[in-house]
Amino acid sequence: MSYTVDTLNEIIDRYRPGGKPVLVLGDDAAENFSLWARAGEIVQKADIVIARRTAFPASGTNVPDFPFPHTRLQNEIMEISSGMVRERISEGKAWRYLVPRGARLIIEDRGLYGAVPPAAAPGLPPAGILSLTARVEDAVRTALSPGRFIHSRNTALLARDLARRYSLDGEAAYLAGIAHDMAKDLTGEEILALAERDGSVTERERKNPGLLHGRAAAVLLRERLGIHNRDVLEAVSFHTTGRAGMGPLARVVFIADKIEVSRKNIHPRFRDLAGSAGPEDSLEGLFRAVLEDNVRWLKRQGLEPAEETLGLLPAFHGNPAERS
Repeated sequence: MSYTVDTLNEIIDRYRPGGKPVLVLGDDAAENFSLWARAGEIVQKADIVIARRTAFPASGTNVPDFPFPHTRLQNEIMEISSGMVRERISEGKAWRYLVPRGARLIIEDRGLYGAVPPAAAPGLPPAGILSLTARVEDAVRTALSPGRFIHSRNTALLARDLARRYSLDGEAAYLAGIAHDMAKDLTGEEILALAERDGSVTERERKNPGLLHGRAAAVLLRERLGIHNRDVLEAVSFHTTGRAGMGPLARVVFIADKIEVSRKNIHPRFRDLAGSAGPEDSLEGLFRAVLEDNVRWLKRQGLEPAEETLGLLPAFHGNPAERS
């Protein structure tokens, strides 16, 4: 279980907003807000905005009996609720006009609440790519801590954007990004046992099984979730250290894992990829820059980069400037 106050603290810690985040409540939820876990801490760390969902009086600036500072929206009331949508779906009544297109696609694709999934396009598996990704995302959410899942989600979103930028398969990139750390919270023994099913393990890896969490995740994807796409499995397997000859999708996920928005101490030039220019405009150039930056960071932390990572550096030329 994750309380709102825990989610709020995670957002503040990871994204370091310049001001207070805004927490929007429906007035029906606001009625019992004082009973929420650590409600006082929430109002200290977030600005509360209350939107009308029920027939509270429109006059005045405060919701009755709401004892905390807040702003009240005078929005129109739409007589639509998630409960109503679920009920209409289960009863076979018209419901698609009540939800945004994105929500409709997810409900249909996953067959939620008894909705009939759309017919698969020719050449696609019956479930379709959205359903496949949804199943993986659900598995990852269950396997990881909230903070680790946020990192995985950020990695997936950036990987999809980069893939589209470099004319690669954006959905495959998202799938690899969301799954890349799914074995991260397993014990060392569990990671090692999975990785050994993928092939040989070095003595260094045996002593530090955390290096193998990517390979372990790829085994989970293949054996438990039925994913056999070589590019996706390669991207998940080698996102930590990289390897010689890794393909474009694997490079995209490697980059996204290292520089997604919640990562701390990221070089400013990686914060706005849309504005990049010069060598980093290409996938090869950006991969090189991120790889070299990551090696410098590891060495400053007193950590020795993996042989696979160092083996990638001779493929590049020049001496990159130190991070300023």
